[in-house]
Amino acid sequence: MRDDLIVFVLESLINVVKEEASLLGGVKDQVTSLQNHLQMINAFLQNSEKERDENDVVKEVFIDQLRDVTFEAEDVIYEYMVHVIMQKRRNVVKKSLHFRDLHDVADTITSIDNKIEQILKHKETYITRGALQADHDHDVKRYSLDRSKSKVERDDSVGFSHHANNLIDQLLDEKNQQRDVVSIIGMGGSGKSKLARKIYDIVGVDHGSFECCAWVYGCREFNYRDWLLGILNCLVSRSRKKETEDKSVDELKATLLDCLQGKRYFVVLDNMWKTGVWNIIKAAFPDDSNGSRILITCREKVVSMEDSRIPPYFLPFLDEVESWELLRNKVFQEEQCPSDLEIIGKQLAQSCKGLPLSIVVLADLLKHIELSHWTWSNYIGNVNSYLTEDKTRCLDVMAKSYKHLPKHLKSCFLYLGSLPDGFENPARQIMELWSAEGFIQANDTREVINVAEEYLTDLVNRSLVQVSSRRTDGGVKTFRIHEMLRELAKFESVREKFLEVHSTARPINSSMACKVRRLSIQGNTSQYFASDAYCNPSLSARSLLLFGERNVFETKQWQRVFKIFIYIRVLYLWEVHVNSIPKEIDNLISLRYIRIWSDGLLTIPSIPSSICNLGYLETIDISGDVKECLPKHIWRMKQLRHLRVSKHLRLPKPSRRTGRHENLSNLRILSGLVVDKKTKFLMAQHKFPNVKKLHLVYDIKMNMNEAEVAQVLESLNNLRQLKCLKLIGFAKFEPRPNLLPSTIEKITFISSYLDSEHLEILGALSNLRILKIRKTYGSNVPSLLIRCINGEFPNLEVFEMMGLRVETWELEKGAMPNLQRLVIKECYELRDLPNQVYSLTKLQVVEVSRMSGYFTRRLMGLNKNNVVFKLLIDSNP
Repeated sequence: MRDDLIVFVLESLINVVKEEASLLGGVKDQVTSLQNHLQMINAFLQNSEKERDENDVVKEVFIDQLRDVTFEAEDVIYEYMVHVIMQKRRNVVKKSLHFRDLHDVADTITSIDNKIEQILKHKETYITRGALQADHDHDVKRYSLDRSKSKVERDDSVGFSHHANNLIDQLLDEKNQQRDVVSIIGMGGSGKSKLARKIYDIVGVDHGSFECCAWVYGCREFNYRDWLLGILNCLVSRSRKKETEDKSVDELKATLLDCLQGKRYFVVLDNMWKTGVWNIIKAAFPDDSNGSRILITCREKVVSMEDSRIPPYFLPFLDEVESWELLRNKVFQEEQCPSDLEIIGKQLAQSCKGLPLSIVVLADLLKHIELSHWTWSNYIGNVNSYLTEDKTRCLDVMAKSYKHLPKHLKSCFLYLGSLPDGFENPARQIMELWSAEGFIQANDTREVINVAEEYLTDLVNRSLVQVSSRRTDGGVKTFRIHEMLRELAKFESVREKFLEVHSTARPINSSMACKVRRLSIQGNTSQYFASDAYCNPSLSARSLLLFGERNVFETKQWQRVFKIFIYIRVLYLWEVHVNSIPKEIDNLISLRYIRIWSDGLLTIPSIPSSICNLGYLETIDISGDVKECLPKHIWRMKQLRHLRVSKHLRLPKPSRRTGRHENLSNLRILSGLVVDKKTKFLMAQHKFPNVKKLHLVYDIKMNMNEAEVAQVLESLNNLRQLKCLKLIGFAKFEPRPNLLPSTIEKITFISSYLDSEHLEILGALSNLRILKIRKTYGSNVPSLLIRCINGEFPNLEVFEMMGLRVETWELEKGAMPNLQRLVIKECYELRDLPNQVYSLTKLQVVEVSRMSGYFTRRLMGLNKNNVVFKLLIDSNP
């Protein structure tokens, strides 16, 4: 519901007022009164949530008023906090001006407080009027849209035959005679109901394998009783239907159990939304070991996982051939497609990104216009705009998934609308952005990033994002969002004043540019900043995301940012060439996140010392090389959690006077750190004691001997939280017994020296789960002997070798007992796998690519019946 976002903003603002009490002391009385009223609004919205209908126009006015006044309160609080911080930096004369502003700020807060009081006085009127209308329309709203969607999904079956056959095989599997649940999962409009209907018609009607069948199409509001009644209405006679209408849930369960007892049945529960439904009603489905089946379609993985031995079936998008076939069939039906429309028709079909609902709606649009190349060409590049105009058939279907989200996920989903179409979203960066925006509800016992990962996994399970690639440990590495869902996020974001996207296709006027909460500019950033739309200061903007076209971000554009977007928390520059970071960066006092990324590595002379004045900054992420050391006061940045420079990052030597008392205690990720002779002292002095992920780069110019390099690695034992370590370009170092911390779970060597003695040290790390060795150091490195003896690598789950000179790999019994995934690439001298590999009981996948012809032929000649793991071979050289 719309008020979920208001609740989120309110809770965030209430927390800010509590946490920043010292900054708000000058207007304490006014802020206290405002805080009390904000808490009253928050309590009211949460208590009355179930009493309001989401389509109630009267309530919409009420929500809009609450949102606007909440934003006003947030603006004045942030403006005053920034003002206080700024005046602390000024001289005595300028500080005196601060006291002249106190009266104005107090008056503004009092005015907002009075507005809130007036809104609260009229709340009963809003809700009472809304309730009357909601009661009148409830039943109509509950079913009409869902049934129209069902008709759309049943309309065609292009591209579903092979999916239907796979699922039918599971449903009719004679080896599994127990009652079982099969589930189909996919995003809204993906054709789940259509596929289920096709299966139902074949298995339930034509095949005759089941004695009784039932189909129930549900909706978001369905409760346990609705599902039970729906099934019974398919099974009992008309006269008995009236008898069941007044029964309780327990009585309905008993009646259904009696109806199904002793029979082989097939029941389809289509469009199930709520988790826990199956656990409540499953007692009504007897298990007589006769092969009875329940087929569930849903958008959420969690809904379907509750009681099934069969893994859920994730319905993919249509491919390009299937998309064109569906579009052609819907537009021309039995007629032939004119040859001059075929190429452009395929382009239009591809623009729907394989979503059946989009294709069906597009076909309906094309059927009602002139069938000519010229008229169809007007749709190229604008398909989503046309589809979203048909709000009932497209956006409303998608919006059900959004409305069903808990409030902590709604902001996370809407934020994805800020990203360009076709953008491959790096999961870690998006999660850090969510954190900087304040979307993550963490606590003292859980890391923010772990909570954020749960949020992302939840969105994946709800079919709102699609995983593109996974990390070695199974977590999401990159993901995509379908363009129709992105359009939904944009639509809802504008409606909620949450976010706006400015691009060539979405121009903006100057009055709107000053009111947006979050702004995503996509295209030539120089052109946008030169327009009149960005000439006035904006108190509202909290985030600025720039997705450029590899254009240079000049000084005048930086100055425009400092002048207009004064209160931003996020500054994200993608494919924007930055030559320097101005010292005025500290004008962005609320900044929590800054990322500067370009496909070509940037070279930035230095990071200005003024950045150390940003007391809220959590993330510094720069794609490129920073020539000079970071500022000497970097150690004062207590909130800094992520510090990344993709090539070279040099930390300053701590000052003698304050060095022992200043450290980056909240830092969790440190990437690109250049190793030199002072590195071990930084570790010893606990300058970043809680780092969990560390990437070290060895600079050959440092000319360190083997003992000095080993001392740096030994000093890592001071990092008690270290889990992930990457070593890049490391020269030869002395092997020592306690060379690396026992806490390490993942270690990656890239272009670094390794020999058998180093591997023995790695084998003793009891917590090591992932080991990657990519390219060995130097061109004259002797061939590596890999010998793993009994007891080594006790918990290793993933082992990856790439580009190594290795002829022999010996694996004794008892070594790597928990290995699950083995990846070998470009190891041209390796002749064969150790025999013991075939005895590893937990090994699931062996992936090899770009190996010698001899090695590849050996593997391809294996008897697959004797191999328990999945073998993936890329035979290309």
